[in-house]
Amino acid sequence: MTGEGRPDQLPARDWGQVREDWQGRRDEIRQDWQNHRDQAREDWQNWFDDHYPWYGGWYWGHAGGYWGNWDYLWDNYPVAAAVGLTWWGANALASTFGYGDYCNPYYEESQGFSYTEPVVSMPVDYGDQQGAALPSGVSQEAIDKFDQARQAFYEGDYEKALKLTDAAIAIMPHDAVLHEFRSLVLFASKRFTQAAAAIHAVLAVGPGWDAKTLSSLYPDIEVYTTHLRALEASRDKNPKAGDIHFLLGYHYLTCGYPTEALAEFREASKLQPKDEVTASLVATLSPRDGKSAEAKTGPAPKQVPQADIVGAWTAAGKGSSKYSMKLDKDGKFTWAFSRGTKKEEIKGVFTVEGNVLAMEPDSGGVLLAELTQKGPESLHFQMIGGGTNNPGLDFQRGEKN
Repeated sequence: MTGEGRPDQLPARDWGQVREDWQGRRDEIRQDWQNHRDQAREDWQNWFDDHYPWYGGWYWGHAGGYWGNWDYLWDNYPVAAAVGLTWWGANALASTFGYGDYCNPYYEESQGFSYTEPVVSMPVDYGDQQGAALPSGVSQEAIDKFDQARQAFYEGDYEKALKLTDAAIAIMPHDAVLHEFRSLVLFASKRFTQAAAAIHAVLAVGPGWDAKTLSSLYPDIEVYTTHLRALEASRDKNPKAGDIHFLLGYHYLTCGYPTEALAEFREASKLQPKDEVTASLVATLSPRDGKSAEAKTGPAPKQVPQADIVGAWTAAGKGSSKYSMKLDKDGKFTWAFSRGTKKEEIKGVFTVEGNVLAMEPDSGGVLLAELTQKGPESLHFQMIGGGTNNPGLDFQRGEKN
């Protein structure tokens, strides 16, 4: 951290300057943002390298097709590119902060595990390891069950693999790798709707496996090809089934065929027009037509002085959701939310650039939100990347510290 609690990676920019840079030096900025995208890819890889060494070396990385395209979020929000924020990063933080309105169109209550919320992997604490084989929060029992599940899958016993995977997830419910593997088992078992529901919740906050990781789970690539052909046949037989198109798009992308994946995601989006995860995948994979690269025009938003928002704020969200945000003078924040029986609290540091609030949790990542003051006691909070139909939050001031 530098200065008054400002995260190291947040540059001192105001919105007007960002817009001027975007308009006047687009090619140069494009290269800068390309570097940010490459850094984001490296960050994802490093995260998994750090968090999944106990999986026996089978995991190789994420599908390269995800990263070969411009992040569409940056076209609309140049300030997001200044900190390398991708729509996956935005969605992951939205879920962590209890913000957003995720909807899984393929989930049904009878499917076993609930996929009504994205699968957000929880940070692993290495600080309390003290020589232990596994870090705090990682269960040896779950890892053993997952090892057995992978062996059963390798041998073609998919029902046994599913039971063991479900048992592992019951112990480590926030592990995205377990849920992605569960989707693969369901896919191999021709339970395509359930497979689509599981992978939808994973793709909402992070890219899927690469081909090497996927193929390493099979004894022979021909076995996987047989499964894929069965999915394609189901698509041909049921052309109006959005779940089939979505699942096939995921597998095409994992196998390194982004053009074919885009075609399937486009079909899924037509069939499920309110599904923002699929819409984001389409936007990410679609070639840019030039118009999307145009900067926003018009006057810059009114700046929000950091001193004006220091204090405690509360807001009511959808349904019974409640939020509190405490912004301290020293640049630290505390965010809490409750939704039914679920309660979470996040702490970290923040800064304000123009009208954009940047909040970096202690667990990593950056959440960006546009702020609009509606007087000294009212503040509208609109998260960048939080969904096109999300109304945002209207905070009311409590005590000012």
